[in-house]
Amino acid sequence: MGEGEEVAHRQAAGPYRPLLRALRRRRRLRASLVQLAYVVALFALSVALSHIGTGPMVPATTIVPMLFALAGALVSFIAIVYSLLFLVVQWASSAYSPRLHLFRDHPLVWHSFGFFAGTIAYCIAGGLALGDETQVSLAVPAGALLLILIALALFRSLQSTALGSIQLAPTLETIASRGRLVLDAVYSTQYSERGADAGADLPPVIAEAYWKAPPRVLQQVNLPKLVRLAERAGAVVVLEKQVSEQLVERGLVARVHASTPGLSEAQILGTLTVGAERTFDQDPLLAFRLLADIALRALSPAVNDPTTAVQAVDSIDGLIRPLCTRDLDVGHVAGADGHLRVILAMPNWGDFVALSCDEITLAARDAPAVLRRLEQLLAGLITLAPPARQPPLLERMHSLGPVDVLKHEHPSH
Repeated sequence: MGEGEEVAHRQAAGPYRPLLRALRRRRRLRASLVQLAYVVALFALSVALSHIGTGPMVPATTIVPMLFALAGALVSFIAIVYSLLFLVVQWASSAYSPRLHLFRDHPLVWHSFGFFAGTIAYCIAGGLALGDETQVSLAVPAGALLLILIALALFRSLQSTALGSIQLAPTLETIASRGRLVLDAVYSTQYSERGADAGADLPPVIAEAYWKAPPRVLQQVNLPKLVRLAERAGAVVVLEKQVSEQLVERGLVARVHASTPGLSEAQILGTLTVGAERTFDQDPLLAFRLLADIALRALSPAVNDPTTAVQAVDSIDGLIRPLCTRDLDVGHVAGADGHLRVILAMPNWGDFVALSCDEITLAARDAPAVLRRLEQLLAGLITLAPPARQPPLLERMHSLGPVDVLKHEHPSH
């Protein structure tokens, strides 16, 4: 790439770099591979320590039974620990939302299991390697003791994390912080009155991409790769599904606008990551959905806990306020040549406002404290929002009813 082309690339792609970084594919190490790595590493460590012939030595007849006993005890330990953790996950899902899987997906959970399994492998490997020995290096039992202490520390961390996951305030804080990371990455520029780069002059549609597999949830879009493919083909790809939506069999996923063929259906679908459920990676609405779920459950007749709903609305307020002054029209993405290449399906301001207020307003008709908090949320947003974004806020403010009456009512807890 020449100097002039490089400058043009920087000028064209500069405004879109934050979005390209936010919507790149995030690959996760499979938990099974990480756990296998722990087992292999600690197995190898045990074998290596067993062959040390210098330094302080202890009788093998004492150490070998101890190692096998530790291995058996750790199996029971793992069973007890994870039985309790499964109860925690079940409780959080039933108390807050079935879509809430913060603790279940916490890296500490599968790193801990991998370490526990690796410690078992260490003990068994050491016991087998020392079967015919009379003396063994002190490093072998010292290593086992160190691993046991680390396992206990991990268990303490698991316990603290599990207890936090069933408490309201830490749960709300975690949801809000993860949602804020996504929002800050996707919506990184300030609001302006410019219109979206609408595709009025798009080339004709020459191809369409359909989902041919069983239904799955769209979790990620590898935007940098999709932009490169579209640029190479001289095309504009219009995604019809946004992240968090379900791809149904034979459902339309994308349209390709171009003058000549050059971009295949398989290439487009290859830039999508799908799964069984929504994830935080590229989903700006998931945090709002979870917080609304918590508020709705708290307002159900079976629970009747308006204070919890108010706390959920507090967290929603903290998420939506920064969006008032952010540019949400980020779905039109140019390539390095400055030409429009991808049009993403993205939530608009109305989607955020609706998810923040509408369902909770309907459920809170008998909870004045929640309605008052919603009124405060909307009043604050009206103060911050540009004029173009105020109509949906004013509409919902009017739907709350006579505010003066609400201010003189007191909730019954």
